Amino acid sequence: MAIAAALTNHSMHLLRYTLTSDGGAAVNIDAAGAVTPDLLTDTLPGPLRDVMTTAVASQAAGRTLAFGLPNLKITFTRRDVDADWQIDATTDGAGHLRLTLTCAAADVLGSMLNIEFLHTAYR
Repeated sequence: MAIAAALTNHSMHLLRYTLTSDGGAAVNIDAAGAVTPDLLTDTLPGPLRDVMTTAVASQAAGRTLAFGLPNLKITFTRRDVDADWQIDATTDGAGHLRLTLTCAAADVLGSMLNIEFLHTAYR
């Protein structure tokens, strides 16, 4: 069982990954500056990259960073109605943000994961 995350669009305000899964798997996308998919490596210099460099000491801090900031928006666009994507945030143990994506059903059409830095705090 495997999930693939391929970077399809990036800027200083947006990261977009195409996700495919054959079901029952998980993938981690870290902000550690490693090879793609990596939130820090894939982001161009700017406000989104500044957020991705924030130190994360615990799962609570990771969730606050990923889901609690008013100008950071993480969304899925499903192409396969049966795909059941879940996302959680934590730390990779070295102080970097880690997003963990799971999909219980196969998604061969490829859903989109969007990570956006909004110019305003409006959601």
